[in-house]
Amino acid sequence: MPYSPKPVDIGLAYSTSKIGFLIRVMQSWIGDWAIFNHAFIVLYDGEIIEAMTKGARFSRLDDYDPELIIFSQFQLTPDQRDQVCEEAIKMHGTGYSFLDYLAIGLDHFFKDCRWLPNLVRKRVTKTGRMICS
Repeated sequence: MPYSPKPVDIGLAYSTSKIGFLIRVMQSWIGDWAIFNHAFIVLYDGEIIEAMTKGARFSRLDDYDPELIIFSQFQLTPDQRDQVCEEAIKMHGTGYSFLDYLAIGLDHFFKDCRWLPNLVRKRVTKTGRMICS
């Protein structure tokens, strides 16, 4: 019987889009290649929230091929699930940041540089933007 995701489960999906391909290339570039190149959070009633190039949006879980998704499974109380869903819903419309991928890549290649991780962390947290992972 297939797994039925619960609110707050994280779905990892394989995307065949052009952006998905670019993400796989970037993941490979930093030594983090995986078949799954997109992540989203399951909300309620088959709805998900996902970071997309035009901003975080609500979508339907059934828009994805279930054969191309794996799910995390968190042991949370119903109240905890509600709280996380509320916070995730607030992210709707948040812009996407390709530059964060570049910052993460630089951090990976210059990991012996003491100051770079702090710059990357500041860059990623100050932009107010997101990437799906």
